[in-house]
Parts: sequence; structure tokens; C-alpha cells
Amino acid sequence: MEQSKTPLAEIERTSGFARLGWALLVASVLCWVPLPILPFVPIETESQITYAGVLVVSAEVAFWSGAALAGPEAARRMRSWWRRNPKPQD
Repeated sequence: MEQSKTPLAEIERTSGFARLGWALLVASVLCWVPLPILPFVPIETESQITYAGVLVVSAEVAFWSGAALAGPEAARRMRSWWRRNPKPQD
């Protein structure tokens, strides 16, 4: 017997992926936070470079994976945050 796909089932399935996508987007932002602090941490320069590289790559992978999982609605929402129209002056 074949299961029928109801719109509600599609929404529930998609919302789980969307939540995971948003979590990855937040994780991406959190990966960028330690980068400005890293030069002041008392560890070897080679280690700082390694940590910075890992953080940047992790942030990018998390961002693009999250954007893909969150879907086009999330992309539109993020685009509206970045492209705010200036308020008209009276």
C-alpha cells in the first residue's frame, strides 16, 4: 500500500530540515566570534593559524549547509536583512 503525501506531512518533514538549517546558520556565526580574540591567545603562531583556518572553513561549511537545508524561504529572509532599503526622508 502506497502512502499518500499530505501537505501537513511535507511541512513537518521540511520544518525539521529548516530547523537544522537555522541551527547550522547560528553555529556558523558562532564560529566567527573567536577569530578576533585568537591573536591575543598565548599559543604558538602556527597553532593560531591552524585554529583560524579550521574556524573559517567550519563557519563557511556550516553557513552554506545551513542555507541549503533551511530552504529558499530562509534565503529570502536573509537577503532582506542584508538589502534593507533606505527609509524615505520626509
